[in-house]
Amino acid sequence: GKSPVVLREQLLKAGQTNLSPQFIQVYVSGRVKTPGGVTMPQGSTLTQAISLAGGMQLLKGKVEFVRFTREGEIDRRLFSYSPGAASGSPTNPILMAGDIIRVQDSALSAAVGVLNELTGPFVGVYSVYSLFRP
Repeated sequence: GKSPVVLREQLLKAGQTNLSPQFIQVYVSGRVKTPGGVTMPQGSTLTQAISLAGGMQLLKGKVEFVRFTREGEIDRRLFSYSPGAASGSPTNPILMAGDIIRVQDSALSAAVGVLNELTGPFVGVYSVYSLFRP
């Protein structure tokens, strides 16, 4: 792994270089249909990035927005998703290259995930058992 200082310097350099100024790349992860890097026009918003990532899945939670500023600061926000929020508002910011958007799990989806992990092995054992049952 890299030290936090080296990683911070690399992130600052990445944020300062942009080969194609009319397009930016942001990263959308979590409970969206197609997580990953999204290339979009300069001036695009958070809601547009989520749409380009296929939209949100059911049982979504809050949205976490992270931006590394040129000064080396971190702008981090956590808020409820509002598709009708005004462009440029705190809950629908105009995006910059390198911004990170993560749609968190809701309490219910997290509980369902834990339940699936706990019951998964039993379902497998039961399936094998049912194969040999007369």
